[in-house]
Amino acid sequence: MKHLRHNLRGKAGDYVIVAVLLLSAGLLFWGFAGREAPRSVEISVDGQEIGRYTLPAQAEYPLADLPYPCTLVIDGYAVALSDTTCPGHDCEHGGAADAGGESIVCLPNRLLIRLTGSGKVDTVVQ
Repeated sequence: MKHLRHNLRGKAGDYVIVAVLLLSAGLLFWGFAGREAPRSVEISVDGQEIGRYTLPAQAEYPLADLPYPCTLVIDGYAVALSDTTCPGHDCEHGGAADAGGESIVCLPNRLLIRLTGSGKVDTVVQ
């Protein structure tokens, strides 16, 4: 009986593993709980704003005046690029952005699509 009770006790390494798992779960929950729906999407080329749309919306906007034309797709609070003609199609393969503060960048077009209005600060850089 004494031998059985000794085997049920955890070792120091077991406690460390449990603590790391609990901390990871808490950080994961905190990361997803802090996401807020964006209020608008801003589109800029070369730093100059060319459009702003209020969310939620359902629309497709062709961006034909760019060096590599593409289509901006807004589906509720999610924003993505489709039908891109730029080399690599990285902006299209990156998927949709759906939380305030997220952005989509197309470097060949010098295009920045930014979701705004979350009111939360991730990082401050000086």
